[in-house]
Formats: sequence, C-alpha cells, structure tokens
Amino acid sequence: MKNRHTIINLKDQFKQYRLAGLFYGTVIALILVVMGVVSNALFFTKYSVITVQFDNHQCFIKDHFKLKWIHSVEKQWWIESYQTKNEQLKLTDTFFETFGAGTPSTGTLGKDNSLFPSYVHYKVDIELPYLNWMISRRIKAQILTDQQVIPLYKWVEDYTNIYIFASTQSEWKLLRQESCNGYAHRQT
Repeated sequence: MKNRHTIINLKDQFKQYRLAGLFYGTVIALILVVMGVVSNALFFTKYSVITVQFDNHQCFIKDHFKLKWIHSVEKQWWIESYQTKNEQLKLTDTFFETFGAGTPSTGTLGKDNSLFPSYVHYKVDIELPYLNWMISRRIKAQILTDQQVIPLYKWVEDYTNIYIFASTQSEWKLLRQESCNGYAHRQT
C-alpha cells in the first residue's frame, strides 16, 4: 500500500512540475515575443526626419519646419516651409512681405494667410537634396517648429554654414540623438 501511495504522490508531483514548466515556458515565450516586437520597433522601424548639422553638432526635427530670416536686400522677414518627401526636402510654401530680389517666380498664390497675415503667400513644389545655409546675426536666421522658435544665429558664430537634409532614422538612433528642440532648450 505504501508503494502505491508513493507512486500516486510521484504522479501528482510530476503533474505539478509539468504544469509549472508549461506556465514558465509560456511566460518566457511571451517575454521573447515582446522583446522581438520592441527590438523590431527600435531597430527596424524607420522615420523620416530632418537633420540639422553645424560646427560639430547634429540634431533632428520631426518631419517639417520653417526657415525664417531677414532678407539681405529687402530687409524684410522671409519664411519658407519645408517637409520631408522621399528622403529629400520639399519646399512647400514661401511667405514674404515685399517683392524683389529672390522672389519666387513660379508657384501659385496661397489662399490661406492665417499664419502670417501681412505676408504674400506662395505655394510651391520644389524638392531639394539638402540646404546649405550661411548664418549671421544680421539676418537673424531661425528654424520654426511646432514646439518653438530655434534661433540658429545665437548658436553659432557669424558666417557658419548650417547643413540641413532629410533622412530616415530608426527609433533607436533617434533615442540616442538629440532633437533640435531639446538642444535649443539647453542653449537658453
């Protein structure tokens, strides 16, 4: 009788171990699946961003921005809107107060002037691989994002070249790289 009771206890223990093994195996499998999804998102999901390089610094902007500066001849503010398209910059809109040197000759007159009411608004469609922008305090060069105004002319010496281009980056790289908004916040 004792042997039979021992065998039944061993069978019960075996069932418990098997259930525990099944439970822990399922938990480990779920953890591996979650880790796979997270690593896939971090390393393989790509985002279009705009990279701004100057001196030995580099920061990024999500997917659209505006450049604002005082035109060297007109002495008036000019604003250009850009977004990313096919890893290029696409100039979509220009805003200026007066016509003169450098005024766009192509495009259609924009109907929505709510952003800059006293400006002439042109809708344009020009793709550029990059921008090289020479900065000086006289032109008060700025980048406008949804979050803030980034005063580039306060970040660098006069006549520094700013290089702006579109690219695709993984989430992991974006987590390691500073946003221009974060950089601007640290500079103030």
